[in-house]
Order: sequence, then structure tokens, then C-alpha cells
Amino acid sequence: MAPKRPSVDDSEDGRAQKRSFAVWDNIITVTVGPEKQEEKAVHLPEDNPAGFAIIVEWLYADKIAENLDWGCMLRAYNAARRFGMSDLQNALVDVLRAQFVSWKLNPEWASYFWKNTIEGCPLRKLVLDLFYHQVLRKPDAYKKGADAAEANGKYVTEMEQLTANAQLVTALFWRFADPADRPSKEAFKMNTCFYHVHEDGKECT
Repeated sequence: MAPKRPSVDDSEDGRAQKRSFAVWDNIITVTVGPEKQEEKAVHLPEDNPAGFAIIVEWLYADKIAENLDWGCMLRAYNAARRFGMSDLQNALVDVLRAQFVSWKLNPEWASYFWKNTIEGCPLRKLVLDLFYHQVLRKPDAYKKGADAAEANGKYVTEMEQLTANAQLVTALFWRFADPADRPSKEAFKMNTCFYHVHEDGKECT
């Protein structure tokens, strides 16, 4: 199943979603105020329910469900970063890398991932490396026709929208302009460890 277009909101009417999860209190340690101790509940307004469901399944089953939406996996990735769950971040980036290669990372999704990740994030680096190689392989798909007789590329409109993301455009420019800034080989050929989060500078074991 091909990935859906990135969406701003998961709910159809735009209202905030709420969902409850039953989790053993010794599995996730969250510091809460004394007024919340008796309630036996922790509210996480920053976390999307679908993304948090991925975290819960990882905690109990140590796996990631198949056919997940890319947006959900991105939200789970960001939540895992806040919770210090680098093992889940690394598992998610492995799944995403495999799917990016299969389904191709179009400009719309590349911009979406870039906007919703922090600077220095390995997932952001993966997105940039993959997108760079895709443009390099088929530049005509991203180019506008020189005149009315010449057809536009498949991703021209999305590419024009991507230019509003100045940071991504600048990073992509340096990928093409500076050989030292380019990945040594295509992202799917890199060691899986290359796009992982490493605590204390240690590589994967």
C-alpha cells in the first residue's frame, strides 16, 4: 500500500483527539506533580494517539506493526526522542528507510519530514540523502518544461512548494554543490547504523 499524502491533522473536524492507554507504571517513568499521583494518569498533550500506540506496542511486544502511515511513524519517532527511546527511533528509521526506497520519497513528503524533525536528527539526514539521489537519478521528473510544448516533470508542483522550506533547499543545494557534503553512496546501501541514534557516541552492537 502506497503512503498517503502527509496531513496536518489526524481528525476530520480538526478537534484534538484523546485516547487512553493502560500501561504499567514501571514501564514508562514520567515525573508528575503531587496532584496527579492519586489520579494514576499522565497526560501527554504533545503526543498523537496513533504515534503513542506505536510506542506502547514496542514496549510490550518489541515490534512495529506493518503498513503504518509515515506520519504516524514520524510522530512516534519524535515521541521516542523525547522519552529517550533510541532503540525505537532506530527501529523506526530502519522501517522508514526500506519503505522510502520502495515507494520513493516525493518532494511533499521530504518537506514534511524536514519540517517535523529537529536539526541534526538522523532521520532528517536520511531524508536529505535519499531525496538528493532521487533528484540526481531522474532530474527531469522535477523540472519545469522550457516552453508550452515541453511537458513538466511529474513533481514540478511539489518541487515549487518545497522551495518555501529555505533550510531544506539550502541543504539540498550543498549536496549538489559540494562533493564533500555528499553521502559516499546511496542511502539504502549504507550500513543501517549510519542513520541510527547513538547514545554516548557508541555505535550499534
